[in-house]
Amino acid sequence: MTTPATPTDRTNPGFPARRPRLALRTLVAGLILSLALAFAAFPRIEAHYLERAGEADRATLRLATEVLRGALERTEALPALIAERPILAQLLREPENDGLVPYTNEVLRQSALSLDVSDIYVMDRTGRTVATSNYRADHSFLGSIFDYRPYFADAVSEGFGRFHALGVRSGQRGYFFGAPIISETQLLGVVAVKITLDRFEETWANSDSTIIVTDTSNVIFLSDRTDWHFRTLGPVPEAAIEEMAATRQYPLHALDPLPARREPLTQDMDILTVETSGGQAEEYVFQTALIAAPGWRVSILTPTAPAIAQAWTALGVVLLLIVVGGLLAAVALQRRAQLMERIARQHDQQAELEARVRDRTRDLDTANAR
Repeated sequence: MTTPATPTDRTNPGFPARRPRLALRTLVAGLILSLALAFAAFPRIEAHYLERAGEADRATLRLATEVLRGALERTEALPALIAERPILAQLLREPENDGLVPYTNEVLRQSALSLDVSDIYVMDRTGRTVATSNYRADHSFLGSIFDYRPYFADAVSEGFGRFHALGVRSGQRGYFFGAPIISETQLLGVVAVKITLDRFEETWANSDSTIIVTDTSNVIFLSDRTDWHFRTLGPVPEAAIEEMAATRQYPLHALDPLPARREPLTQDMDILTVETSGGQAEEYVFQTALIAAPGWRVSILTPTAPAIAQAWTALGVVLLLIVVGGLLAAVALQRRAQLMERIARQHDQQAELEARVRDRTRDLDTANAR
């Protein structure tokens, strides 16, 4: 009697039972590779969101620059107009006329109020203040000598002067414009107009970003960060320090370097990292605009933390999609493997049945032959 045939061997190379296991290994490898690529792409994702944050603040930078430039341009014409008032020339021609001083002081005070400027004052040819709008204030300029200020010297020599500095008497940072007072081709003195810029800083403080204004010597002259006033954002030339001392522009003891480093982000944006006193680091997207006349650089510093958080969120979404996609693919492979297993079992059962039929037929044929 013939030995019954065994079921079809599933390890037969022609049978597709190995394919689900191979597909699963391929899926796992692809999933690991996708996760690795996602993490490797994070710096680009982060740079994308940092650039978007900088672009969102570009309009704020443009607005702050235009407002500052407009304030300076509106004020620079005032000294020449005020210098044409006859009362100023008369005061300088008659310095012994004590009755002119109180009247001129009040005229200047009313003019400062109507023009919305901080101070208007008149100096003789030696730089001594003979009349001022702040004659009522404790820090009145009356009698003060400002011949060391460039706005006075430039007004005398060139017909117009400008200068930004910390006020010697008032202690307020301001921008000064000067124009000569001339009568019948004779230089009698100089009139100066000062505007304070604190109100711009108060406006900037309402923003999440930080705005700073640095001059040609890399000194931070304006900022809504009061602890950064007169800090330096770069090297200060020795000649500039000597000039500051001569003109009393800044308190030299305050000219401490701001511990910061810059790394390029795009063509017109940098990442500025500032070390704090507590040893921590603050990171900003740094971009700059120029105001040509005073030589100012207006910069906006956008905190990077929100952009980095968005980048991590985006990476998390990508990783979640990869994992979910991998799980769905794994479920599909599992179902396919179960289907193939069922088909294999059916194939085995059919093969076993056919083998039994053949054996039975062979036995019958043998019996009949006997």
